[in-house]
Amino acid sequence: MCGFGVQTQNFLEANKSIYPVGCADRAVRWIESHLLLVGALALGLALPQIAGIVLSQILISQIQDEITSVL
Repeated sequence: MCGFGVQTQNFLEANKSIYPVGCADRAVRWIESHLLLVGALALGLALPQIAGIVLSQILISQIQDEITSVL
């Protein structure tokens, strides 16, 4: 019985009992209004990943140097 009797209500009353805006639209609107927070969160998650990649590449090159110096 989702939405039963809503058609007889006016717009303001209907807004209290149903959601006229979809989830995707609401999420996009929230992200657009909080771009600084979303950007900071993305940067905060990306920096440790990049640091891990750089450090692993340094470790790989050190291991390869040791292997070539032994042979």
